[in-house]
Amino acid sequence: MSQIVPVIAKATSRSLSQLNKQRASWHNFSSRQRRQCSSRCISAGTTNQKQLQRRSSSLRSSQKQYYPDSCFSFQPPSSAGRRRNFSELSPLSLSSLSSPTTDSILQTTTERPGTNSNNHSENYIPSSSSFDGPAPSSHYNHTHTTSQQENSIDKFSHFALNTHMVPLGSMQEEMWHDILDAIDAWLNIGGGFSIDSAERLLDRLINEHAASFSEKKSKQQKSNYVERSMILVDLQRHILNSWIGAFHLSKGNSKMALSRAEQAMFRLLDLQSVFVFDNNNNNKTTQATTFPLEEYFHVIEGYLNSHLLAHVQQGTEKAGQLLVKLISDNNGDGNNNILNVNLLVDHAEQVGLLFEKCATQLLSIDDRNDIMIAQLLEIMTDMKQSGLCPEINLPDVTERILHESTLQQQQRTPENNNANLVLDMDNIISPTTTTTSTMSSFEVEVAEKRLIDVLKSADEDEKDNIKGLIQNLTKIKPSNELVANLIEYNIRIGDVEGASQWLQQLEPSFLISSYNLVEDVLESWLEQKKGPKVPWRADEIFKAATSKILQHDDKDNINLILSTKSFNLIFDIWTSSEDPSASRKIIDWYSQMISWTIKPDRATMKMTLLALQKEKIPNSIQLVSVELLEQWNGFTRGEKIELANEVLKLVSFQLDSLDTVNIIIDQFQTDKILPAKSLFRSSMSAIRMKHTSPADVMTIVHSLDSNEDADIDLSLYTLAIDTLFKLDKEANPEIESVYDHVLKLMTVNRNIIDPNDVSEFLYAVIAMHVNRKLYSQAGSCLKKAENVLLSTTDSTGDKESPIPLKCYKKMIIRNWYTSKTSQRVEALFERLMSLYSAGYTNLQPDCDLYTAFINARASAGKEVEHNLEEMIELYKSNENEALLPQTKVFNTVLLSLAQDKKKESSALQDKSISLLTRMINLGVQPDIKTINLVLQNIIRGNNMNAYGIMLTLIERCEKNKLNPDSRTLHLIMDACGSAASNERDRALKKCLSTFGAIREKGLVGPITYGILSKVVYRLISKDVRADKVGQSILVMCCEDGMLNTEVRGRLRSMMSNRSWEKVYENQLSHDKREPDEWSRNTNNKRRHK
Repeated sequence: MSQIVPVIAKATSRSLSQLNKQRASWHNFSSRQRRQCSSRCISAGTTNQKQLQRRSSSLRSSQKQYYPDSCFSFQPPSSAGRRRNFSELSPLSLSSLSSPTTDSILQTTTERPGTNSNNHSENYIPSSSSFDGPAPSSHYNHTHTTSQQENSIDKFSHFALNTHMVPLGSMQEEMWHDILDAIDAWLNIGGGFSIDSAERLLDRLINEHAASFSEKKSKQQKSNYVERSMILVDLQRHILNSWIGAFHLSKGNSKMALSRAEQAMFRLLDLQSVFVFDNNNNNKTTQATTFPLEEYFHVIEGYLNSHLLAHVQQGTEKAGQLLVKLISDNNGDGNNNILNVNLLVDHAEQVGLLFEKCATQLLSIDDRNDIMIAQLLEIMTDMKQSGLCPEINLPDVTERILHESTLQQQQRTPENNNANLVLDMDNIISPTTTTTSTMSSFEVEVAEKRLIDVLKSADEDEKDNIKGLIQNLTKIKPSNELVANLIEYNIRIGDVEGASQWLQQLEPSFLISSYNLVEDVLESWLEQKKGPKVPWRADEIFKAATSKILQHDDKDNINLILSTKSFNLIFDIWTSSEDPSASRKIIDWYSQMISWTIKPDRATMKMTLLALQKEKIPNSIQLVSVELLEQWNGFTRGEKIELANEVLKLVSFQLDSLDTVNIIIDQFQTDKILPAKSLFRSSMSAIRMKHTSPADVMTIVHSLDSNEDADIDLSLYTLAIDTLFKLDKEANPEIESVYDHVLKLMTVNRNIIDPNDVSEFLYAVIAMHVNRKLYSQAGSCLKKAENVLLSTTDSTGDKESPIPLKCYKKMIIRNWYTSKTSQRVEALFERLMSLYSAGYTNLQPDCDLYTAFINARASAGKEVEHNLEEMIELYKSNENEALLPQTKVFNTVLLSLAQDKKKESSALQDKSISLLTRMINLGVQPDIKTINLVLQNIIRGNNMNAYGIMLTLIERCEKNKLNPDSRTLHLIMDACGSAASNERDRALKKCLSTFGAIREKGLVGPITYGILSKVVYRLISKDVRADKVGQSILVMCCEDGMLNTEVRGRLRSMMSNRSWEKVYENQLSHDKREPDEWSRNTNNKRRHK
């Protein structure tokens, strides 16, 4: 405690005349003047940052772009001198990314919104959309509007962090800028996970930057190195602000965000000390840059204002430690001074307010913090007396606490120290050694040994006592042995967080020699109850441990220190969590593990394969193939089968090249750990249609043929042919080759292969051709199969054809037929009939085939009645319901009769009625199309009884619930015109009522009035009734716009002159022309004159 007062005195005496002047005038300043004075440092820092921004912009414009061909695709010369965006990078195909440049980062960090000297926590909220780790979403459970963009940045980050692919020190200029863009993009997305990702990328740049330093560089290169250093410092400041923003967005509930902000702040201070250059001497120096005082204040206020009730005391103590450090580190010796004395003076009022708040909270929480409280009150007293902060309010108990602290210091004598060396939990350290400011090294060693003895046998009930004992040693750095025992004690009582905090205090050399402590802490995290923060905290501890080891030891030797077990533990922690980022974290650690040449075991490989199945990143198998094959012989057969099945699942995602997949599958085939069928299907599923040639498919097929132990599975060859069809390149020769090869296999292994498999293969191949309209090739395949598998000379009786009937149906049954296709269909049907006649009973044509055959002949204009008779006779002789002609085939024959212009009218109507009768007798119900065809043929035959037959057919329609269509209604009207003289009145009514139905249903067309006028003209004589009917028809016809020459002529003949003149001629225009709307819906555009 006594060391802090001289520190302030030394700092204030550094510029005595200036400071005395400031102290003298400080009381005369108004609050506004003090705030203005406090803001001078911020504006000075902004000026420096703008200068840095201009320097970094000029640096980027002068640097040359280059990427190694092994990492990125070639860029045209026109792109030189600029930074590519992520859509131009080929390895991870990062598309549609639009992120600000590094200049925008600099601007963001220098021009932060809302920095008020009196209220940091309420006004300062940096841009961020989330806090404290990722929030829920559909893929990674954190809200964002550009999930595809974030996925692209994530994949690029994974690539950039893989030092195995981009070794340390080999990063090119273009990738440096792309990583800067990625950091900016992560920070713009916001959220704990995004900030963490940006920080990991910044780690990569810092390590790369440090590795690139050389004393032999030219002056220009060293100048560029200096400017890069400034960029990295600025990025670290931006990350610090992002963590602070995340903490504020959580409304003070995120302890993790606040802790990460504190870590980022001290890391910024370290970078400011290390990565700053003296341009005159071109050497690393420790010249100061702008101290992050505002951010320092935000962290302190975060601890003071914490809403996490369980950590209020801990937060307040942390705030006190930071305040003491702020003052004690400002020693003014010019060596490690980061905080400028003038800056502290300018913000003295704010510092004083923070000291007041911290002291007040500590006094109200716990009186055991006497050491911390005494330190704070002593500093506050000195600040008030020295004039640095004359208005600071000291608590009423200040004098008493400082007096008691002085008495305790005076009581520290050698006699008292040696008087009570009794090993007791309540007095393990002598009461006279409550503080350790004047303890000798021997006394410290004795106290630590006693505490270690207690820790070895202590249990959870003694946790509070041990905590008090540890507080008595806060002024000294604990030994590694004591820290190790504290770690073991906390693990034993289940305080994994406490063990993790002590683990981070171990020296790197001791941590290396006692690496088992890292594994013990990770095992404790694995046994913890699952929570959203458990994997992230464990990951953070493991990352900190590996970083500390790397700082102490050479990277090439890290594989001798780190163990596969520790990686398995961190993998297990992520796997057992429900965090959406678990898979990607496992992949990142696996990549880091490989870059450190640490060999993964079976468990590591399996968890990595499962993570790759979830993430589906490109070249997944390639990521694990090298290590998998190197250790393959060390696995048991069961382990090989387990890993092989997981690899095959990755193969189906088509994320790797066929060459990579074939290498893995060849190894599986060599060991015969999986069935050849499974490996064949996996190889086929790995084929990417746009990047594979037919020769690659044939190679896989030949590998199947070379496997003598594999059973013949025709479905595999079906898969191969289907794959060949789907390729972008022409593959007809290869398809024919595979098909011919399978026919040979069928011939040689006729007694082994299941006939059903043969049938399915033949049908699948023919269907593939037919579906692609390759009828000629399909017919060739069918003909080859007939020649190889069937015999037309064997007459031994009934036989079973391996070629199924559905192959012929696929070829014959089509939606329509042309004259050319009709000939092929007819020839194929006749060949089918010959095979059926040769004894292949399963090739008997069914109703569908006969119908298609009749349709084809009818389309060619051939006579089909006798074919229908053959079909009926075949049905009757076999009594097979599958051969019963259906309505469709009768309609085809009726239609062919109607289209036969050589048929006499009487024969046409007789055959139509005969077919209808035959149809009904066979129990086949006619449809409305059948009724229409019969009516049409009867009317065309000029049957005098057409009206009566029409009534009969309409009665059948109503009985069978057949709904008449437009054609039916018009045929009904037409049939009414053939009514006998004694039935004309009924026929006229039927005709007019049918016309009304047509008009009601909106089916009126030009033909409607043509038929109506013709029928009415036949049925009605020229009288008054004819005038009325004609007038009504004429009015409706004009309204519907259907008046044409035919209708006009019939109506004029039917009506009297007077009536016609009244309803027609009087409506004409002065030039005796019809209005256009009367004939608007007809094709006759000429107006009658």
